[in-house]
Amino acid sequence: WASKKVDGADIVNAFSDYALLTLRRARARGAVTVVERGSSHILLQKELLTEEYERLGLGELRMDGRLIARQLREYEEADYVLVNSAFALTSYVARGISPQRLMLVPLGVDLSHFHPVPKADDVFRIVTVAGGVRKGLRYLIDAVRALKLPNLEVLILGGIAREEAPMLSGCAGLVRVMGKIPHREMHRHYSQGSVFVSASLEDGWGHVVSEAMACGVPVICSTHTGAADMVREGRDGFVVPVRDGEALREKLVFLYEREADRRVMGREARARAADFSWEAYGRRVTAEYGRILGARVASGAENGAGDPHRSRES
Repeated sequence: WASKKVDGADIVNAFSDYALLTLRRARARGAVTVVERGSSHILLQKELLTEEYERLGLGELRMDGRLIARQLREYEEADYVLVNSAFALTSYVARGISPQRLMLVPLGVDLSHFHPVPKADDVFRIVTVAGGVRKGLRYLIDAVRALKLPNLEVLILGGIAREEAPMLSGCAGLVRVMGKIPHREMHRHYSQGSVFVSASLEDGWGHVVSEAMACGVPVICSTHTGAADMVREGRDGFVVPVRDGEALREKLVFLYEREADRRVMGREARARAADFSWEAYGRRVTAEYGRILGARVASGAENGAGDPHRSRES
């Protein structure tokens, strides 16, 4: 159905997993084609999750080979691949995709909806969002167990996946799991945090990081979290190496011991989020569309010959 809606388009942007037929039809009709992928390269994602499943003793990772093959074909056949972060972009270059075929556009956050709500208590509350092994919950829990600090709580938003449940063994009184929360209510829960943590093993952007920052909460995120591009080190948060529980623990202690600094960082986080509004996203993505159309015109391509940087070898 979607592939039949592209006639007459100058650019067709389709999301990975669902893009192949649409890209083919659009390209045949002269459009510049873009496949958009919200995560890192599918092969890096598989590699990282396979390693983590082995570390956790969860057995073999189940990832449909047909899904992987289709995404690889989408990367190959599109004129451009659009990603949301430097981390993601690097993963495609490392897998042989030419930087000239990559577009980097960070995602936005709704600043009218995600805004600070006064914190109701003095608990040092670490807020995070569940989402399976990929989100790196084990590294946060291990770091917090080692802290042994009073008046501290980990608040997990979202339901816990089956493979995550053993990680919370013995955490009664330390960890509180909220379960599924309507998106319209998330800002209230972010705002009750002293810090938001995203220890993801792989995340092409990470809306939750930008949402928490928009709510005036400093953040700690891993180098494999795309929204790390937002974070100004030591100003509105910290970026720590992926799978490094000790580095995460050190930053948590820093924020725990420095309430005044934490408040300043929260205000800076809110200000920084303004640079990543959906309006800013719109300006960035339309500028990229103009650039790739301009490249086609400059190359003298006619009748939908495609982008000058495009080749089967790239």
